[in-house]
Amino acid sequence: MTRVKGGNPMNENRIVTHNWSNKESEILMRNCWPDEPELCKQQSQGYGQCGGCSFFAKLNRDWGLCCHAKSRHHLETISEHFTCASYVGESWDAHSFSENEDDHCFCHELFSPPRGGTEEEKEEQREDWRNTVEDLRSRGVQLPRDLK
Repeated sequence: MTRVKGGNPMNENRIVTHNWSNKESEILMRNCWPDEPELCKQQSQGYGQCGGCSFFAKLNRDWGLCCHAKSRHHLETISEHFTCASYVGESWDAHSFSENEDDHCFCHELFSPPRGGTEEEKEEQREDWRNTVEDLRSRGVQLPRDLK
């Protein structure tokens, strides 16, 4: 097996788009990271899942490619519900492939309606949305005038 520079020698990725390219990563997730309880907790609570990572290149509804050179899963096909210690949160929509938050896309926040919950929670979400719009305008981002 040829080792790709920086890649995992167990990774047999031949543009796998429907399953794990590295069975050891699949086993880690199925066993809930037995030697890494913080990753198990992170994944099981829905925080830090790869679908929301800045370095996740989505292939289809469930699978994507890890593009984070600092991740031990770099260049592997992984489930969007997988996680790793190199996770860089951005969104489940756009991905900038950057650790720098200034490069991250805020478009998902601009056009997402309140996502449910109590009326109080919805109002809190609307307030967060208004603050995001205000922050982007203060940075000089051109937004439609009717975006309030």
